[in-house]
Parts: sequence; structure tokens; C-alpha cells
Amino acid sequence: MATDTRPHSRACGIRKHDHGPDCHSNCPSCGGVAQPPDLMAALAASFGRGQAHTFVGERGDTTVSVKLRDVYFAVLEGLRLASGADTVDQIDLEGVDEIAVAQNTCVAIEQVVGIYPNVRRD
Repeated sequence: MATDTRPHSRACGIRKHDHGPDCHSNCPSCGGVAQPPDLMAALAASFGRGQAHTFVGERGDTTVSVKLRDVYFAVLEGLRLASGADTVDQIDLEGVDEIAVAQNTCVAIEQVVGIYPNVRRD
């Protein structure tokens, strides 16, 4: 049974179906192309709930408000730190650990917001 309520084109036909390859290329919602999976749901399912001090645990539930420019620089800083480079122009992506990039990026965002270290002290 189709669960996606976005509109279809008449070219899609009258039978119920979800968006994607079963749709016609004129479908106004998907154009007959499968939609990418929900990235955040997939990541949460693969990591599960981590310990409180990790970014997939309680620490990662912290809501922050930052400018997009700050996110941009935080990602670059995360890449720089994970690659071991001294400057951004020296970053070599060969062999960089993507989890280290994500963790360093989150730490850089916490530093921008002024909540680093964002770890509960009991």
C-alpha cells in the first residue's frame, strides 16, 4: 500500500504505488527516480545510542544555533585535524578517518557556540 501522499502525475497510472521507479518520468514529486534514504535515520540506526559523552549519545542531542559560515569553517577544521595537516591547503583526504572528521567538526561547532566541552559532570 502506498504511504507517500505526495502528488502523482496522471502518467503514473491509477494504481497506488510509492514514488520512485514505478512512477512516470513526468511525476511532479519524484520524476520517476527513487528518493534517497533518510540519511539521519540511517545513521541513527547504524550507530544506535552511544554513551552519554559521545556525539551519538546525550551529548549529540544538544541543540545549537550557529551561522552557516561557522558550520563551513567547523567542517574545514574537522578535516584539518583529522588529516593531521597544519593548514587547510595541506589537507590530504587519502586515509582520513571520516568518523574523526565528524567528531572534530562537532567539537569545533561546540567551541564556536561556547559549550565545549559539552560533557555532563556528575
